[in-house]
Amino acid sequence: MDGDLARYLDVGRSAMKAMALAGVPQSPKAILDLPCGHGRVARHLRATYPNSTVYVADLDEEGADFCASVLGCTKLTSNEKFDGINFGIQFDLIWVGSLVTHLRDQDTKSFLAFIARHLSPEGVAVVSVHGAFVAGRLLEASFRADGIYGLDADSTRQVLSGYLNSGYGYAPYPHNAQYGISAAKREWVTAAVTEAGLRVNRQVDHAWDNHQDVFAIGKMSNLHPM
Repeated sequence: MDGDLARYLDVGRSAMKAMALAGVPQSPKAILDLPCGHGRVARHLRATYPNSTVYVADLDEEGADFCASVLGCTKLTSNEKFDGINFGIQFDLIWVGSLVTHLRDQDTKSFLAFIARHLSPEGVAVVSVHGAFVAGRLLEASFRADGIYGLDADSTRQVLSGYLNSGYGYAPYPHNAQYGISAAKREWVTAAVTEAGLRVNRQVDHAWDNHQDVFAIGKMSNLHPM
């Protein structure tokens, strides 16, 4: 998703369209963008919901500080261990762009538990996931020698194998053992969401930037149709 300014802004606008497709509250009071980076999506949330409090968090402190000082968001302190995060706030809208796409399966489950703790009763979390479209790209790359998404060929095949065999594939980056690339089937995500005490309200294929799937996740009592 790298590129020039026009591309940067377009990806942010695409996130807002993805949220609209997923179905979000019309007037959320509290919004969380995690990870916020330097505000690719937060700036659009701030403009779209001027009367809402937009909270931001990221392990990249510079990015979160920028969103707070320049975009007028409220910074929260994040933690790479999701079990250790409790903001003490319930959010009506949580945008999670390109986080689960870099996590191991157990870390994704831990993050879903974080969502369960922080989502308001009628709130919606919109989470992007590498789904079937990305699995197709992994399959194409598996026949090449150079891999894809910053992975080598063997790691690319590892993600694809996990996706096909268990519903969730993951491989770490060659030079960063903490994070990597994941891909997940809809069935796996739905089961993990249910395990966290939540439900999938809606899922839209490659809705973000024509690439990543988005899942609209709510509380069990929030029974919107899929």
